[in-house]
Amino acid sequence: MIDLSDTPAGTIARLDDALSRRGETVRIRRGSIEENVRAFVRKSKPETLGAGIAQGTRVIVFSPSFLGNFGGTVKGGDWIRIGDYPEIVIDERPEVIRMNGVIVRINATVTG
Repeated sequence: MIDLSDTPAGTIARLDDALSRRGETVRIRRGSIEENVRAFVRKSKPETLGAGIAQGTRVIVFSPSFLGNFGGTVKGGDWIRIGDYPEIVIDERPEVIRMNGVIVRINATVTG
């Protein structure tokens, strides 16, 4: 049973469950470390274009649970492979979401 509490652990558990059921596998690389992780990959919405987001940008949602070998987060400059597409670089400054000081979700963007 999933932890439904309104705590960092509950928030992470719900995201992990959603990613396991509906996410996709992407490959992250930082230096010599490479790992397949689960993530949501979505194209940017038209209403976000021009707000610092270019056409062709994809938003990627990660859980810290799946990023253990990367210290629980991704960084700008990490490489990602989505499906059969060539590797591309994660844009600078992913949005790190915290609850009570605990990382519960990471939103990153890639362009290209």
